[in-house]
Amino acid sequence: MVDMHRRVYNERVSAQLPADMTLNSPECAAHRGPGRIEEKVITLTGGAGAKTYDVFDFTGSVVIKGLWAIFETCTDTTTVSLASFQWHDGTGPHDLTADVDCSGAGVNSLMAKTQTLANAAEFTNSTTGGVLEVAASNKSLQVFFLTALEGAANKIKFHCTQDGDTAATVRVYCEWVCRNQLGSTVTAV
Repeated sequence: MVDMHRRVYNERVSAQLPADMTLNSPECAAHRGPGRIEEKVITLTGGAGAKTYDVFDFTGSVVIKGLWAIFETCTDTTTVSLASFQWHDGTGPHDLTADVDCSGAGVNSLMAKTQTLANAAEFTNSTTGGVLEVAASNKSLQVFFLTALEGAANKIKFHCTQDGDTAATVRVYCEWVCRNQLGSTVTAV
């Protein structure tokens, strides 16, 4: 990039249409601001036991600024226990959060990664309401870096244990930023 005053650079970037930006360039929308938010709706169904749902594919190294899920329909959420986010790379699952119990979730209930890997995701049931906040840092979501295993199909998944009658839809969001000039992506599966 040509050396230029920051104001000129900002004006040039803001004047460009996203379609005119070169993917993975310093001006790419994924490299500035909040990045991008990908979303995927999953349907919890299919019988009792542990279930894992594909949510996002990712490549390269990405900064995950937020990973959360909103329960959109809750026909039967009596058992949605041991819920977590995982990274799968073909060698097995790697926890992004420890398990949290989302049983009895109501419409608009929220599950979010708010802590480091060893900690459970936070869950706020809309039937009681609440605030998600990490007291020590006053951040509501945990920012982390994720690097894909080269040559593997890398996925972010939603995992839970459910009963035979579980029926719900959950919209999962991933706010991410590409900070890698070699390129990286997060896309809904």
